[in-house]
Amino acid sequence: AGTLGRGDVDVYKYAAAVPVELDVEATPPERVDLKLEILRPDGTLLARSDVGKRREAERLPNVFVPSGTALIRLSAGKGDANLDEPYRLTITARPPEPGAEQEPNDTVATPTSLPPGAVGSGLIAPRGDVDFWRATAAPDADGKVSVSVGGVPVLTLDVRVRSAAGKELGRFKVAPGAPAAPNSIATAGEECCLLEVREATGKLANPRDRYAVAVGK
Repeated sequence: AGTLGRGDVDVYKYAAAVPVELDVEATPPERVDLKLEILRPDGTLLARSDVGKRREAERLPNVFVPSGTALIRLSAGKGDANLDEPYRLTITARPPEPGAEQEPNDTVATPTSLPPGAVGSGLIAPRGDVDFWRATAAPDADGKVSVSVGGVPVLTLDVRVRSAAGKELGRFKVAPGAPAAPNSIATAGEECCLLEVREATGKLANPRDRYAVAVGK
């Protein structure tokens, strides 16, 4: 817990001896719109959340920290301050799950690797989160690959399948809670695949339930 005055910034250090996945949540008091950032030990940004309004919590539920050490930085919105009531910061660490996405993976330059035959899992959080996966899959005799994504409660997922070079090969939606079902994607002779998974509206998130993703024949 701590307080933020006008223009104040608080930085915490989390250190572990092994790679970890961090779930970080910060809840502000009255009159404070909080920004949450996770940084590498050298100060470069790993992930950030600034989607909540005043008194609304900011959460980053699955940030992969390969070194085991990260800095957590909290700051208030411009002009916001409250030295009478504290914010609450909660940090939970766990070993990375097999096949789990490794946030940050929200750009084509930072995808999570999905080995052949493996089933990956990811979270769509915070709001506006985008997950990229890179998988290598040989097409079948018809030049197609199968892409399966399982749904999660509340969210409609929008999935785009791209070639390794970034060309869009196919797109489909996954209804809330729908079981994973194969979608046949024509590769058109392109090397496959780069997957993009996001919530369809960009306005919703689910930090608890993971979707499943698999690529194969």
